Amino acid sequence: MSEALTAAAQASAIEQLILTAVRTRAAFTATAAELERRYAPGKWNVRELLLHIVDTETVLLDRVRRFLAETKPLVLAFDQNRWAEHLRYGQRDLATALALFEATRATA
Repeated sequence: MSEALTAAAQASAIEQLILTAVRTRAAFTATAAELERRYAPGKWNVRELLLHIVDTETVLLDRVRRFLAETKPLVLAFDQNRWAEHLRYGQRDLATALALFEATRATA
C-alpha cells in the first residue's frame, strides 16, 4: 500500500521526531551514575543506548537518502551488538556522539 500520508499524519510524525530529538538530547546530560544504569540485568546501560540511537540515526539517514535518490536502493542491515562491541560504546566520547546526532537530524 503506497498511499500518501495525510497532512495530519505528516504533522504528527514530524512532531514525534522533534520530541524524540529533544528527549535524546536531554539524556546526554545525565550524570556518570545515570549513564551506567541498566533497565534490566544484562541489558545495555543508558550510555550504550545513547550511542546505539546515534548509530541508528546514521543508518536510517543513509536508508532515507537511498530511497529518495535511487530507483533500486540497497538497504543494508547491521548487527547492533557487534556495533556496540566493535565501535567501543564503552569508550566513545558522548560530546562527539551528540554532535553526530545533531548533524544527522539537521541533515534529515
